[in-house]
Amino acid sequence: QLFTLNLPEPIGLFFLANSLSSDITKTLTTSGTINKISFMLNPENAENFTREQLKAFHRKVSKMSIMERMDNLKLNPDRADIIDVSADIYLRILNWGNIEIVHAPNAGLKDGILNELYDKFY
Repeated sequence: QLFTLNLPEPIGLFFLANSLSSDITKTLTTSGTINKISFMLNPENAENFTREQLKAFHRKVSKMSIMERMDNLKLNPDRADIIDVSADIYLRILNWGNIEIVHAPNAGLKDGILNELYDKFY
């Protein structure tokens, strides 16, 4: 099963799930918010996390005020304001697609477009 989903920023997410290769469904995603969440969950390996890790993160940030998120998690105000809602939306998508593992490389959509344009014109 292969699907993509595009949402506007700040949720801005590209989702690609593929369950043909194994029993565990994985996804590839890119957005500033998901990359920030990924880094907070696994600073040493910021490109991967599990649905269970995201669930625990969502429970934690949902209980915090915006100021607490800024102070404790060192988030900018615009990110602190939306991170709980973003995590909730990501969780809903992961649950809907029965996705267990998220791969969130630090390369975004802009990076891919720039690489493609560079290859085409230079």
